[in-house]
Amino acid sequence: LLSEDEQWQVFQTADYVNRSKEFRRAANALAEAGRTKNLDAASLGYVEVTLKCIECHKYVRSIQK
Repeated sequence: LLSEDEQWQVFQTADYVNRSKEFRRAANALAEAGRTKNLDAASLGYVEVTLKCIECHKYVRSIQK
C-alpha cells in the first residue's frame, strides 16, 4: 500500500511506474511466501525486493543529476 501513496510517486514516467509495479509484484510474492511459510521462496523474495529497491533508487538518482 505504501508504494501506491502519492508521496511514493516521485516521477510520472513510464519507466518509474513500471518499476513501482515490479516492486509491488515482488513484495506481494514475498508476503505470499510468508503466509505459506515457504522459507526458500521468502528468502528469494527478500533478495528480489531488495534488488528492486536498489535498481529504482539508482534510476531516480540518474534522473536527478
